[in-house]
Amino acid sequence: MTVWESPLFGLYGILDIIFWLLSVGAFVLSGWALVHALRIPSRAFPAAGKQTKPLWLIILGLATLFTFAGAINYMGMGMGLPNIFTIAAVIAAGIYLADVKPAVNGYRGGGNQGPYGPW
Repeated sequence: MTVWESPLFGLYGILDIIFWLLSVGAFVLSGWALVHALRIPSRAFPAAGKQTKPLWLIILGLATLFTFAGAINYMGMGMGLPNIFTIAAVIAAGIYLADVKPAVNGYRGGGNQGPYGPW
């Protein structure tokens, strides 16, 4: 067996690495969204006209779980390829980060806030 016939350098080995990196990136994305949602006060979500914090925590918690399972290829299911749950999880985390996060960032608690930022 030559070096180029090994699974690491074969076509499927490279594609497996690419899909694994995409899965890890999806996990980081959904984890980032979940941590952000945990740090924002509950009253910020309705004040910004968004869904409630518990609903977003459930959605992002499931998204993090599904992307984590995809990143570690849980029980060999899916053969390393993203499945429909992983894709839905990335979409949910993307919606949170693109729409909800900017709307609720102004309601982050703590500190004295002046008209130009903290003082």
